[in-house]
Amino acid sequence: MDCCSNKSIVKKAEDNLKKSQVELDTNKIVFLQAFFHSYVNLFEGLEFNVVSFINYNPPWIEKDILVLHETFLI
Repeated sequence: MDCCSNKSIVKKAEDNLKKSQVELDTNKIVFLQAFFHSYVNLFEGLEFNVVSFINYNPPWIEKDILVLHETFLI
């Protein structure tokens, strides 16, 4: 037997569809502009690997707290 068949399936679409209308007031337009501006600027400069804490030393630990409280991960 062949693995393929020569059937075609045709489905009729509806012709009486309504177009949707979007009403934008000034608040929505301002929000969309601010959102678009902040979203586009969110990804600027990601090609640089910036480490903000590279110049800081870790804190000095006087006592090992895990040994002090005898808490060990097994």
